[in-house]
Order: sequence, then structure tokens, then C-alpha cells
Amino acid sequence: LCRIWGTSLYQLGRYEKARAALEEAVDVLAESGPSDREAWGRTILAGLLPHCEASLVGSFAEVTRAVEIFRAEQNEFGLATSLGL
Repeated sequence: LCRIWGTSLYQLGRYEKARAALEEAVDVLAESGPSDREAWGRTILAGLLPHCEASLVGSFAEVTRAVEIFRAEQNEFGLATSLGL
């Protein structure tokens, strides 16, 4: 639910609230899964972070982890989406 809420806030331009919701979603999903949802959360967060931070370090870290997960799961659509960022 946090992932969906965070995505909605992102689309509305409420970046700080979106960031908090997406970070919470990623933390919860990293602990309890499913891993593909964690990877999608990380992909969305990677797209959002440049709106919140001057550096791309955090965005790069999130998309790198998402790529690792999508590769391990052989999720070609997820992998293509993450690599497209």
C-alpha cells in the first residue's frame, strides 16, 4: 500500500511525502517480500530521488539494487524498465 500511495504522491508532485512512503515500502518489502515488488518500489524511488537530492548517488544505488533483483527473478520487463532510467 505504501508503494501505491508513494507513487500517487509522486505523480501529484508531493515529492517529500512520496519519498517517505516509498522508502517505507522498500524497507518493508526488503524484509518481507515479495522481491519483485521491492524492485518496483526501488525503481520508482530511483526516479523520484533526483527531485529531492542534488546528487544521483541515491538514485543510482536504488536502481542498481532493482536491476539485481529483476535479473535474479528473470523479470525482463522490470529489468528493461529499471535500465531505462
